[in-house]
Amino acid sequence: MLPAAAPGNLGDEALVAATVNYLQQKGVNHIGLISYNPDRQWGGLHSVNEVIDMKDYFSYGSWRSWKALFRLVPIIVRYEQFYCLGADMMDGYYYPPATSKMLSMISVAASIGLDTTVIGFSFNEKPTPDSVQSLRKLPSNVKLCARDQISQERLVKHTDRAIKLVADVAFLLPPSVESEAVSEIWEWIAQQQNNGRIVIGFNPYNQLTEGAGIQTFEQLVRIYVDTLVELYSKNQTISFVLISHDFRTYKNKFSDLAIIEAIFKALPAEIQFPSQKISATCTAANIKAIVGKLDLVLSGKFHLSIACLGQQTPVGCITYQGKFEGLFKHFELEGMMIEPQQALQSNNLVKFLVPLIENRKDICQQIQAKLPKIQELARANFV
Repeated sequence: MLPAAAPGNLGDEALVAATVNYLQQKGVNHIGLISYNPDRQWGGLHSVNEVIDMKDYFSYGSWRSWKALFRLVPIIVRYEQFYCLGADMMDGYYYPPATSKMLSMISVAASIGLDTTVIGFSFNEKPTPDSVQSLRKLPSNVKLCARDQISQERLVKHTDRAIKLVADVAFLLPPSVESEAVSEIWEWIAQQQNNGRIVIGFNPYNQLTEGAGIQTFEQLVRIYVDTLVELYSKNQTISFVLISHDFRTYKNKFSDLAIIEAIFKALPAEIQFPSQKISATCTAANIKAIVGKLDLVLSGKFHLSIACLGQQTPVGCITYQGKFEGLFKHFELEGMMIEPQQALQSNNLVKFLVPLIENRKDICQQIQAKLPKIQELARANFV
């Protein structure tokens, strides 16, 4: 199995954990995990039989990288199947060299006889020419699975290949309550709801957006604080749970944990008192268990949104990378998305969230009606 990235994002962890769990349920008794960096471990994952160190391949260029790929062949030839967790990496948006190396590894696996699948991935409207060319050149026996209809249509248009429609494999991740943190937050949420309060999860979009005039960390935090204050002023029965889902830090981007700590600290006492924040100790499965108890979530992360939908919890999303439209098309839901440039302008998040709060029960019923079909599509990744 080739993950979409190194550990650090609970979305990527959800994909890995869901895939391992599903394969084991189906009787697979030996799973090898290709590693970008063996020094970093996946949380909540203890049942992989072999970790294959490919740090040199992904870290170095020229001959050293390709020498590492050559060393991989006698290892993976012992396997029957090769799964790449495509996620949002196949269109080259984030880092074209990484996409190229992933596709080269996929090609090698298929060429030496492994049953090779790129598990449910999205594809944006402006893929890089190199990614399109590499996808077109993959061996014909590589199965490509699009995790939404919009991505499927884009892939067919660009690659002229057969593309299977599936749903994101993270819909198959079982929630886990085997954590003291989960038990404590469940108890707190129940107390709030028993007292007639609406409990809303809040996960910030963690990238600065110059188009919205947000150029500093302090400005980003202030937008979110003002949003919570305004929502509370409109309905003082609201309690907030601030949720971390990504612990990585890049240029012009901050970890969820850093942002929610700053938001929580800046909240007025009357809002901070009936609110909570979730620490970085939770796994993706823990977070999925927690969001299942919430009344509504605002998510700045794609796979946190899937965790919510998989638990029949209404979720409003700050979008990016063109991958949320297809997700909500699965559920035939509208009005659940807002672009970051809009979200990070004064009062827009409040205007976006108020109708979702008011209609949350109807949204929940729509999710319940569509979820069984979506879970079946998620299992189709492995058929």
